[in-house]
Amino acid sequence: DQAANARDLSKAASARGVELGVVIELETGLRRCGVREIDAGVALAKEIVSLPGLRFRGVMSHQVIPDMPDREDRAVEAARTIKGVIDLKDAIESEGIQIDIVSTGETWSYDVAAEIPGVTEIQGGSYLMMETHYSYMTEFHYAGKILTTIISAPRPGVAIGDAGIRAISSISGMPEVFDRPGVTVESMDSDHAVFKVEPGASLKIGDQVLLIPAQQDAMVSRWDRFIGLRKGKVEVVWDILARGCHN
Repeated sequence: DQAANARDLSKAASARGVELGVVIELETGLRRCGVREIDAGVALAKEIVSLPGLRFRGVMSHQVIPDMPDREDRAVEAARTIKGVIDLKDAIESEGIQIDIVSTGETWSYDVAAEIPGVTEIQGGSYLMMETHYSYMTEFHYAGKILTTIISAPRPGVAIGDAGIRAISSISGMPEVFDRPGVTVESMDSDHAVFKVEPGASLKIGDQVLLIPAQQDAMVSRWDRFIGLRKGKVEVVWDILARGCHN
């Protein structure tokens, strides 16, 4: 989203005799990266096409949506936010610069974004394992769960599990308990979860509890391998080769 960054990439690519594909990000509400104005995006595209070692490929954006929207809400919000990146695409193309990629859309907008003319790529990824943050996306099921064992039941209504923030993360809040009515996660520390057990429910030492993360992105990088089960049997074990390779 900055010309200085593009020039740095150009120097690095030229020094190594390679060509880098480059896209421009438009800020559309995430308050993170991206040019803020269409004119700034056009100027940056012109700069990129003039630089050796770079190949301008297109534009991108990434959006968030608040609350628990229905499909109509999602369609309205996706159209509103994605319009900006389509406008940027059109403005750059009007300068005679070719665009191959318009990358946008998320898990919450995967279906409605795909219907917007001009979009070539959907970025949604959370649907794969799901998280409670997207509980309104009922067409997807929770695949990523953390198994914890109860190691203490110190007093009535309280149980302690052996999985905490280092196993799950708490970026978006406490995880939910899967298929155990009357049991919730009250708090977590580094290596333990404190469960609140309502009257009529029960947790005893040795019981195992499945937890659904509020956000699976941060949870994924905490494990060396995933164990895949189907119908209660282990079917596959996947090594997480990129663990720790964040930057």
